[in-house]
Amino acid sequence: MAIKLFERTDDSGLVTTAVFRQQAAAPAEHFFDLPAEVDGDMVVVGGGATAAELPNGALLTASHPNDDRSAWLASSKDHRVPNPHQLIVFAIGMRINSPFMPRSALLNSLRFKQMTSVSANHPSLTVDVDPGFTMIGGGFRVNWPPGPGNLATGSFPGDADPTSIWSARSKDHIAPSPCTIDVWNVAIQNVLNIGGRPFQVDRRIDRLTSTDLVEHPSAELQFGGPHVLTGVGAKARVEEPGQLLWRLEPTAGGGSQPGVTGASKDHQLVLRSIITVSALGIRLRTG
Repeated sequence: MAIKLFERTDDSGLVTTAVFRQQAAAPAEHFFDLPAEVDGDMVVVGGGATAAELPNGALLTASHPNDDRSAWLASSKDHRVPNPHQLIVFAIGMRINSPFMPRSALLNSLRFKQMTSVSANHPSLTVDVDPGFTMIGGGFRVNWPPGPGNLATGSFPGDADPTSIWSARSKDHIAPSPCTIDVWNVAIQNVLNIGGRPFQVDRRIDRLTSTDLVEHPSAELQFGGPHVLTGVGAKARVEEPGQLLWRLEPTAGGGSQPGVTGASKDHQLVLRSIITVSALGIRLRTG
């Protein structure tokens, strides 16, 4: 069972989200679709994972919702040099604190839009939000094997329109390994009808970019205030030879405050760079 790290309620008292943590039972070099489940009355809306920075590194290859929206799934792998690790998966669950909107009704008010890229050595894709919906997060899955592996470099609110587009990208590294990438845009209806009353969704997106050019950049963003956390993102730099994501964690350093910690690393080939992390959240307003 996943451990609930904390939960928070927005200033309307109607929206609660919680962060859950699940660690793999034993070390392995590769993980596929390790789940972190949310409470039974919640819908999963976001999540992330932490693989390994050292000694050689294990990198993220997936972070996305499962089919029935009860858990967040994550995958990881070492690359070219062994690094057994215990993958940690994080899930963000949401519920509406009203008998007029149980889990089934909330699920009907959410949209999980998934698309698949063309195959490429460095696949990337952006997925936009449907009309009438507000983006609250997103996810990705690198579709390998076959091949030696393709590794995540970003899953984040898109540069062209960070309010309504989710982007994800990955790359092969040293060894050619073309593949496709799946990208999810997670969104909620602009207006929720709860007990015959309309409530407007007020979404917030915060970003933070690290400042020092280093081989293993990281950034930690706090997300306090009246909104509750719904999604997290991270974007490594794309210049060659490449920075690869190994940490996308929807907490502030695993502590009790909402936020996001993201980290990337070079791998066998030196590259000093920076990383940008994003946190998304909502609150409800009347009128």
